[in-house]
Amino acid sequence: MKTLFEIHQLFFVLALSLCFLSCEKETIEDDSQESERSLSEQKSESKSLGIITIKCNNGKYVSDNNGNAITCNSSTVGNNERFELINVGPSEGFVAIKGNNGKYLSLGTGGKSFLRFNKNKIDIYERFYIPFEATDVYIRSPASGNIVSSENGEGPMTCNKNLYLDGLGASEIFEITFVKD
Repeated sequence: MKTLFEIHQLFFVLALSLCFLSCEKETIEDDSQESERSLSEQKSESKSLGIITIKCNNGKYVSDNNGNAITCNSSTVGNNERFELINVGPSEGFVAIKGNNGKYLSLGTGGKSFLRFNKNKIDIYERFYIPFEATDVYIRSPASGNIVSSENGEGPMTCNKNLYLDGLGASEIFEITFVKD
């Protein structure tokens, strides 16, 4: 048989547990509301940052290839090598990249295909993070957590390298230049 003291202890533990669960639920709901609010704010704050070119480690430029898998094999800068950089928040460096064909750079469904300019709207697989303040500029997908690789210009560009496990190799470092229209 339980003593009165033991019953009070159990009641106290139960009350603390209920209080903790209630606080945790409020925190989760607050985070969820904040996330939804941030996403809608991001959409309304999307704005063009300018026109860029992306030069790869092989000295050549990224080309949009008219919606096919992008490559890093153009020696000169023409319309297919100029891209519009669009701020998509929530903080500096989160961008979408729009090709000459009017479509956004995408990882593809599930983030497991070659990169291509083939999406009409910005969704999770069309958002990238570029640390402009870094010496070695890389392009990372928040959706997959991986970084973009030029594959040394030897094939279609991918987004399958893990920054923390694989590190930055030469084919994952880019020179991004803002150009005048």
